Amino acid sequence: MQLNEAVWRERLDSIRPIAVKSIWVSATPFCELCKNHPPDWLFTSCKPARYNPKGVACVYLAQDGRTARAELACNGENEHQPIVFYSVEVSLRRVLDLTDAKTLKTLKIERVQLFEEWERQKSSATQLVGAAVASHPSISAIRFPSAAAKEAGFKAHNIVIFRESIRSHDSVKVVGPAKKPLQRWP
Repeated sequence: MQLNEAVWRERLDSIRPIAVKSIWVSATPFCELCKNHPPDWLFTSCKPARYNPKGVACVYLAQDGRTARAELACNGENEHQPIVFYSVEVSLRRVLDLTDAKTLKTLKIERVQLFEEWERQKSSATQLVGAAVASHPSISAIRFPSAAAKEAGFKAHNIVIFRESIRSHDSVKVVGPAKKPLQRWP
């Protein structure tokens, strides 16, 4: 699955991205939000994760609270921590949709690869796709099936948004109690 950047660019250019305009949810340990004042709601650790290799700044969000809880439950170290749930209003014009079978076929990715244990691999298929999207000039995010929801026995989706790929016509806003967002990209 190790493909060069030109091959990934060609495959990504042949896909029709979707627009996403909806509310997504994050469940974050309270202690993580307290590390910065004011809280950095859209914090990007740049640590490797399912769809990003080390050094790629992105934020992961779930389609709803149930999915956010399932994702958090996969990380046992937060088991006894207070959790903060918050909503993020997302408006993105160009998102790679890995829930679509035609997209997977065009990328030459098997659905089973989306659920592989990425942590045990030097570079997983999902991280390679994420790296390609993060460097693509016009795609800003990936919508993908939730492995945590699958493990918990239900179907759901997540989105990973690449900070450096957000364009002026896109927006990612943390919903606050007033009309003004608590934080936003761009």
